[in-house]
Amino acid sequence: MKFSYTILKKLVPALKSPEHLAEILTMHLFEVEGIEGDTLDVKVLANRYSDAASHWGIAKIVSAALGKRFRTPLIAEPTIKAKRDFDLEVTTPKCRRMAARYFADVHVGPSPAWLREALEVCGMKSKNNLVDITNYVTLETGQPLHAFDFDLLADGRGIDADQRGKNSSQFSTKALIVRDAKEGEKIQALDSQHFTLTKDDIVLADKETALDIAGIRGGKKAEITTHTKQMLLTAGNFDGVSIYQTSRRIALQTDASLRFSHDLTPELVSPGIARATELIVELCNAKAGGLKEEYREKPKSTNIVFNIERLNHLTGLSMKLDEATDYLDRLGFSIGKKTKIGAQVGVPSLRTDVTIFEDLVEEIVALYGVGNIKPKAPHTMLMGMEENELIHLKDRVRHILVGFGFSEVMNYSFDSFGDIEIENPIASDKRYLRSSLERGLLGNVGSNLRFFPTVRIFEIGTVFTQGAESTKIGIAIGSRKDSMVLEMKGITESFLERFGVKGAIIAPEGKSMLRVETAGHRELGMVKLVKGADFFASELEIDLATLYSVASPEREFIAPPKYPGVTRDLSVTVREKVRVGDVLSVIREVSNLLREADVIDFYRGARLGAGNQGLTFRLNFRSDDRTLTDGEAQEEFKKIVHALEEKFDASVR
Repeated sequence: MKFSYTILKKLVPALKSPEHLAEILTMHLFEVEGIEGDTLDVKVLANRYSDAASHWGIAKIVSAALGKRFRTPLIAEPTIKAKRDFDLEVTTPKCRRMAARYFADVHVGPSPAWLREALEVCGMKSKNNLVDITNYVTLETGQPLHAFDFDLLADGRGIDADQRGKNSSQFSTKALIVRDAKEGEKIQALDSQHFTLTKDDIVLADKETALDIAGIRGGKKAEITTHTKQMLLTAGNFDGVSIYQTSRRIALQTDASLRFSHDLTPELVSPGIARATELIVELCNAKAGGLKEEYREKPKSTNIVFNIERLNHLTGLSMKLDEATDYLDRLGFSIGKKTKIGAQVGVPSLRTDVTIFEDLVEEIVALYGVGNIKPKAPHTMLMGMEENELIHLKDRVRHILVGFGFSEVMNYSFDSFGDIEIENPIASDKRYLRSSLERGLLGNVGSNLRFFPTVRIFEIGTVFTQGAESTKIGIAIGSRKDSMVLEMKGITESFLERFGVKGAIIAPEGKSMLRVETAGHRELGMVKLVKGADFFASELEIDLATLYSVASPEREFIAPPKYPGVTRDLSVTVREKVRVGDVLSVIREVSNLLREADVIDFYRGARLGAGNQGLTFRLNFRSDDRTLTDGEAQEEFKKIVHALEEKFDASVR
């Protein structure tokens, strides 16, 4: 936003140069993006348009930074010399305040040099004295204004109040109406552009048609020209969201629309129309008429309890209460009765950005100077960092699986179906919270097999069920040729052993799954064998909390064996109802020389007979103090066979 150094110098005589002004603004208020001659380009923050997007607003803060309190220029009340009647109607709640004043004997012509120069410095072009005054007052006070040719308003000629009483039937009162636009209503703007409006837009209108697009651009119908003699000056305040949406929809941004889009306070209306009245009477030799106004809802006053101890605690300063309140007083805040540590602070009506105590602190620190705050060690007890067990567990999982050649993936926590529906989904196919990692992992396998012959991936993610959520580990292996189930079985066994789960059992469960459980028969998960459109995959999910609860944190380190082992394969037939884990438990209990026992094959078929299943185990016997003979290994093997025959009525195949 462009500001004139000359105008600000008149308001704050202590300024020395544009560079001096830029330094004050940069250190205490806003960033100055550039200086060009008399023009300063200042980056006004979005929440400061009500109080600082004007020369008076900038002057107030610059004065405060220089240790003085800015006095807003006094505006004399106009002498009412013109008596014309008109109506002012506001029918839309999106107009919060509207004021209008009639002027007679207006002389429209060129502006004086000082006014033209002031507008030019701020990036505006001079048109005529009346229009220039409205633009200049906007720059001074921050309140946009607009003027209409009173003679061009519909419904009568505008009447003398005294004459109206004598013969009211010959005259009708003109009206300025602030209303919602009609759907499809058309208007020609001052620049001759034509716009089609909707019911969501706001217009200023007479009793026939719209006169302008409220808060954005004036209309052609009642345009001010050199022929204008009677004029209606307006200053309004509108809903910022509505102005912003209209401006975006019709692709038209003006200085007024930019200001109103930042939700200006309605309190700017009074100084804006008062200052414009003063200049119109002076520069246009006009006669001022009466002021009409509708103010629907005045902003509530804000009072904040200020505490000097809280300020010093937040900033590290050692400021006194009087010093702090002096800063606030310079900025126009009212200071109530003081206590030892604080005071009640009244917020100025233009400061819509100040609502809490911390806002007051920010104002004080800005004037004090952030660069003047000395660094200070914190006065607090430093606590040692606590270890997050969940993060530690996830890192352990990653370390093990990455060591096995797996790559980690991360998928959305959303799915196309599930039990928990999201209120505002990011996409139509992500309307539910996922209850499993399976779909995401299998999707990753399918897409990556386009580039690799095999895929080995894992994910650590959150899944959701009604009333609960949990962290799960998902492991998947995929290939175009086979399900790689034996590799998945080996990976699962090795992973569980590395994590601290001893004696885990992996056994068939139906035709397309392997059940994974602890030696104590606590289920950990299921390895699912999946056949996709053009690939095979194996996928396993394990609950991280369950895994942690069954894992042993202690690790036993055993020296490598000195003596070789003897391997035997044992194939038995047992009833289908017999659990593989129970068979393994018996095998491991019988022989003291048995070091490893694993299931390597499973079969169900007609040649075994109905209700039977075939299991093949690989047994490894080894002694810690000698090399076993075949005879010793065979004796241990017979013990196991005998135990299975007695316990499960098993038969050796």
